[in-house]
Amino acid sequence: MIQNGDFLRAAGEARRFVELDPDLALARELLAQTEAMAGRRESALRQVDALAELEPRSTRAHVRAARAFTAAGDDRRACAHWRSLAELEGTPGARARAEGCVARATGSITVESGDPPPVFQVQVECDSQGRQCPEAGVVTPSGRVISRAAPFGAVPEGSLGVGLLSAPPGLYRTVLFGGDPQAKGRVHLVVHGRRATFSFSGGESTAVATTRIEERWGAPPESQPAGVVGPIASAADALGQLQQNFDLERAQRRWP
Repeated sequence: MIQNGDFLRAAGEARRFVELDPDLALARELLAQTEAMAGRRESALRQVDALAELEPRSTRAHVRAARAFTAAGDDRRACAHWRSLAELEGTPGARARAEGCVARATGSITVESGDPPPVFQVQVECDSQGRQCPEAGVVTPSGRVISRAAPFGAVPEGSLGVGLLSAPPGLYRTVLFGGDPQAKGRVHLVVHGRRATFSFSGGESTAVATTRIEERWGAPPESQPAGVVGPIASAADALGQLQQNFDLERAQRRWP
């Protein structure tokens, strides 16, 4: 259902999953992802918050919740999760994040987020004044739906975009949701340093671009016997190959 873009139906199934086992983290993850894409931001945020309550000692759960509430403009709840993270980790970096959140919330100083740079960035730019601009989400090869309200392994980008912190090989769909049907504009993608821009007309749930990332072996060195292909020598070489072998394409308006 998620891969086919049927987020409303997927959210209904995920809700029943949560009702069957409210303490199962996977069920709440699915509900958070699908509720966000169905345009029910507050419900998605409640699930992200509940995940942190289910796993109070999980640093990942608190980071995810803090990013989601930051994107929603809820500094009070965002700072609460950054403080929980600081207590769990006890590191200078974690404490600096908590203090930085309070500083941003009070407007006393601008502090860098401390997040690593995303490798898959999506930004939304709207031309239509007076119309609600859509938000961006990304359906990953594993079937996860990443958005600002459900930032699993991601960070907010700008006011409407999202950035994935990792993007392994596979097919990614960039989708728009929650906007005015008459909204128009552009979606800007930066994936492993490569850029592409796609126009859109209509801000309701629709796929605007597909990105296929493929991992390929490099060419054999000259010293290697003919016909023998060895693996890439280092992680840096592998990343270089990965970054060069993918395509950014306009998506079909209909889901497959």
